Amino acid sequence: MEESQYSIFDNRNYGIDIFKIVSMFLIVLLHSLSYGALRGVTPFSKYYAVGFFIEALAYCCVNCFALASGYIGVDTKFKYRRIVPLWLQVVFYTVLMTLLFVYIKPDLLTNKALIGEHPILKAFTPVSHETYWYFTAYFALFFFIPFINRGMSDISARQAYAFIGAVIFIYIAIPYFAKKDLFVRGVGYNSTWIILLYGVGAALRKCKIEKIVKNKYWFLILYFVFSAMAWGAKFLTEYSSQQNGSFKSDAIFLQYTSIFVFMSAICLLLFFANVKIKNNIGVKIIRVIAPAAFGVYIIHTNPYAFQLPFWENLKLLCSKSLPVMVGGVLLNAVIVFVICIVIDIIRIQIFKLLHVRNLIDIFADFINKKIDGLYKKV
Repeated sequence: MEESQYSIFDNRNYGIDIFKIVSMFLIVLLHSLSYGALRGVTPFSKYYAVGFFIEALAYCCVNCFALASGYIGVDTKFKYRRIVPLWLQVVFYTVLMTLLFVYIKPDLLTNKALIGEHPILKAFTPVSHETYWYFTAYFALFFFIPFINRGMSDISARQAYAFIGAVIFIYIAIPYFAKKDLFVRGVGYNSTWIILLYGVGAALRKCKIEKIVKNKYWFLILYFVFSAMAWGAKFLTEYSSQQNGSFKSDAIFLQYTSIFVFMSAICLLLFFANVKIKNNIGVKIIRVIAPAAFGVYIIHTNPYAFQLPFWENLKLLCSKSLPVMVGGVLLNAVIVFVICIVIDIIRIQIFKLLHVRNLIDIFADFINKKIDGLYKKV
């Protein structure tokens, strides 16, 4: 986002930009719980109940980001070169983190197995080493985007609804009743699920549900309802197992491929898709923060960054009062989010000073000309 003029009268949906920012904050909140405050918490305690309710509200976060990509991407002109700046952003942080933790402050690492034999090579190849599972999945999705867009551009609203229904039936309902991962969804941690979510996001754009449901706050209410249902289903399943004499932690309703998590993400998307920004100041703030949102994920989920002691220390919150635990988790998420946003804004400015985007365009144009020249000779 390098435009120098900002206007509320352009065609950009800034509600989706806010949606991406909120989704990224929810990812940080989710990790503050799963990697911190909820580790080792006593089942059915007040900390367990409240902590997992907050987690249920946040669990749709990854689905949200993938849905937003499809919702916006289906009507966007696709260029293969766009993967390059994203890949450079990831490599920038993997190399930076490797230098910091492996060579400058190795004493911060508690898991030495993370380093491997060739840490720098690993840093430059984040996809093949699956340093970030989401980026690896998105990398695979990226090369299918033009075909998905082409297919979705020609379908009717009825066909779009049918596509969403087919995803729910094949990839959510059947595996649930079969009690096995029949179609390699990996409970959402792979490219199959991310590709499907991109398609669902694109289909939602074609459905134009916002013209049917005029009041956008119904979508927000439904987001809370579906999140509460995910939490309630988890609680009831675990309570039933305890009553039978053997407690078993059950995450089937609290995972990316859960119908409740899936629907809560859709509802949150439809809510923010209808949020209108009515002033230039709001637009300018969004344009500064939104491009740095993905950097929050890259920075704070780096395998080395997860070794920092404050993640482990978060579990001490459950020895405090419930308000302190909730406040501590939220405060941690805000602090991590803001720090990462600031860091990536600085990274964006460095890339601008180095004219990275211009260099990528020059190189891409050179390659395109060479390829066109080969075709002309054939």
